[in-house]
Amino acid sequence: MTTGEQKYLGEIQVQLEKLKDYLNVHPITATGATAFDWHQHLSAINTLQGYPGLWQYFVGCLLARDYLVAALQITPFDVSAIPQSKPDWDIDVTTNDGKRIIAEVMMTSVPCKDHFEKISNAAADYKYIFMLDFKTFEKTVHQFQNYFPIVTIILLPEQIRMEIIE
Repeated sequence: MTTGEQKYLGEIQVQLEKLKDYLNVHPITATGATAFDWHQHLSAINTLQGYPGLWQYFVGCLLARDYLVAALQITPFDVSAIPQSKPDWDIDVTTNDGKRIIAEVMMTSVPCKDHFEKISNAAADYKYIFMLDFKTFEKTVHQFQNYFPIVTIILLPEQIRMEIIE
């Protein structure tokens, strides 16, 4: 893991420790608290937890990178160097022999047809969509079979690849 990746994960750990400390020091019960108490408590939790969706996305990118390094024998790259709001692909790297790999990391939303059109028509040798949720993976595989094998869909961390149903 790179220094940048370790730093990012360390920042997540700090946020989780703050949340744990808060929950240990400020317990709340359903019977003894008012609606105002609950609002204050949940607001504090929301503030302390930061951006768990972004954290999960970052870890998904780490898993995707590890998959690509193993599957295509590419040089490892620093996931923390990927801008969080990239306009195109979450991962856009080149293999050691010059082939382009593009990939998207998706958590819980089923990609739309336009998304599959865009990645299918992109100039790349390898095209991946990495999913982090089984139900979303299952729906996506069934809904977009006609894009296989142009786009490879993989469920992480299990590394389950889509299967073409004929």
